[in-house]
Amino acid sequence: MPISTCAGVGTADTRRFLGAAVVVAANAGGAWTPIGDVTTTMLWIHGQVSTAATMRDLLLPSALSVAVPVAAWALTAPEIASKEPLLLASSSSASSSPPAASSGRDAATASHAATAAAAAAQAAGPGSGGSAASPGSRGQEVEAGAGAGAGAGAEAEAEAAPPRSNLVLSVGLGSLLMVPVLRAWAGLPPHMGMLACLGFLWLVTDAIHFGEGDRRHLTVSQALKRVDSEAVLFFTGVLLAVAALDKAGLLRELAEALSAALPRQELVAGVIGFASAVVDNVPLVAATMGMYDMAQYPKDSDLWQLIAYCAGTGGSLLVIGSAAGVTLMGMDRGVSFGWYARRITPWATAGYLAGLGAYVAQQQLQLQLAGGGGGAAAAVAAATATGLL
Repeated sequence: MPISTCAGVGTADTRRFLGAAVVVAANAGGAWTPIGDVTTTMLWIHGQVSTAATMRDLLLPSALSVAVPVAAWALTAPEIASKEPLLLASSSSASSSPPAASSGRDAATASHAATAAAAAAQAAGPGSGGSAASPGSRGQEVEAGAGAGAGAGAEAEAEAAPPRSNLVLSVGLGSLLMVPVLRAWAGLPPHMGMLACLGFLWLVTDAIHFGEGDRRHLTVSQALKRVDSEAVLFFTGVLLAVAALDKAGLLRELAEALSAALPRQELVAGVIGFASAVVDNVPLVAATMGMYDMAQYPKDSDLWQLIAYCAGTGGSLLVIGSAAGVTLMGMDRGVSFGWYARRITPWATAGYLAGLGAYVAQQQLQLQLAGGGGGAAAAVAAATATGLL
């Protein structure tokens, strides 16, 4: 996970802020693509949003939701306002970590030196006094030198990523990117496209590991055995429960109550985003999909795009609002609920509202330009965004 890249960077306080920035960026980065976040994927699979419209309309709001808090922390937080801790940490790590290649050469040199010393001692014979070495000690020296060389070689081999790992990574990322392409080009449903790409990745891993019994654990068939089945059952239970509420008509009544209390779509989506900081966003989005009819809110309407943005980025408002935040708490004990609420939540909320206002402004601008408003478009967009914030 990207949070692991913060380990070993700067001081403990700096790492906490960088980890929190990664949490905000991870949630915002998944909101503007149909395969980046589970909630956006749900909306995409059920036809509420499309790939091109989501990426076009949510890129700027998602970027602002990250840029605003990160810029504020860089200016106000003393932990990351100065670059000195980062420079010290990077220089110390560079000086304390010699390259793998040089360590391998040093070990090989030591091995050759030990072998040469043993041969010289053997040639000197037993009459050379203190310089003579027993056969047992000579064997130990040779074995120690060879062991050092082999250990360093294995270390260097472990540190250097084999080309096959890059191939598997490239195939996996390319397969994910091909899912929306197959949906748009061939009309293939997303789940079928994902299964087809999984099958292709399966063939690739089986081909490159064919005949290597000690590397069978790297194949897809072995990876599938480690899939978190509890998460799959959780999603299944959530969708079944939401479907039951939909059939009972409760979701429609909730939608009518929300529409009466909050007449603007932006406010409804904003409330859903704040709720996703406390409640899991999967049942929230699943409920909204049953609350609002596609006949009233067609594909790529503002409501669905706002729900995709708010449910995705709203998880950054509290540390327990997303899987990335919970992971950060597990990796760094200094990140507590109170620390995150005091130091991160205010600026994360500002970024969340800035992105929401940016979406409203750009939609108003598009409407004004399409309707020939021209000159007053920017003023109307700015006034709308200011009124929302």
